Amino acid sequence: MATTILKALPNSFYTEGRGVAHFYPFTDPANPLSYGPGVRLGDMDALTLTVEATEGDARFSNEYDVKTEVLRPVDEISCSVSMTLAQLTTTAVQAALMGKRAAFAQVAQANVVKNVAEGTIVWLGGYDVEITSVVIDDEDDTTPAIAGTDYIVDAVSGQLEAMTDIIVTYDIPAVSDRFKVGVASGVMPRGMLIFRSVTAQGQKKLLRLHDVQLKPSGGLDMISDGIMTPQIEAACYPVAGQEDGFAIGIVTDIE
Repeated sequence: MATTILKALPNSFYTEGRGVAHFYPFTDPANPLSYGPGVRLGDMDALTLTVEATEGDARFSNEYDVKTEVLRPVDEISCSVSMTLAQLTTTAVQAALMGKRAAFAQVAQANVVKNVAEGTIVWLGGYDVEITSVVIDDEDDTTPAIAGTDYIVDAVSGQLEAMTDIIVTYDIPAVSDRFKVGVASGVMPRGMLIFRSVTAQGQKKLLRLHDVQLKPSGGLDMISDGIMTPQIEAACYPVAGQEDGFAIGIVTDIE
């Protein structure tokens, strides 16, 4: 049996990639130490930490028979992290759409009446609408319309299609327990990111990035053959006051 000339590394260095990340938004964007409660970004299919260096002009020495490169300094360095998520958490959607996040509120309205002409599709002005009455729009306005024959309604989205002239009466309920995310609002959530490895094989790592700014790295597919996977990325910034050499973040063993 063949052997190595030196002692082989233990199998614990063969490491599977598994883990979970939490994002701690800053309550004050100008203060990277003002992070509030953490939020779960979602089940991760991928997380990649990338460090890029830009080299300056090479230095060549004349002390050799042939002019020889002896130094190539690093002029710039940057760090970024990219993530593929398998769950549509509010924070993941916000980052994927670069959207503003706010509470979604819908004011209750009762006994709203709308005339809908044959062959038209209308939005009723709210969501989760409750249809109370639909009648045929004729001389009497008393003949009940038949759902599925005279009209079709999608109450959740508040859309109605009329197959004949109708008069619809409905209520719009109050809503206050949801969030809404704007589309392309120019908002990039900023905060601290902590990733914890949960792998069964190999070394478990803890990654903490002190200041990251989330943004989209790909489109958010609204129709998919499989699980929808928002793709986001983040620039990593240094934070003053951290230990020298660890201003952007740290990676350490946890077991």
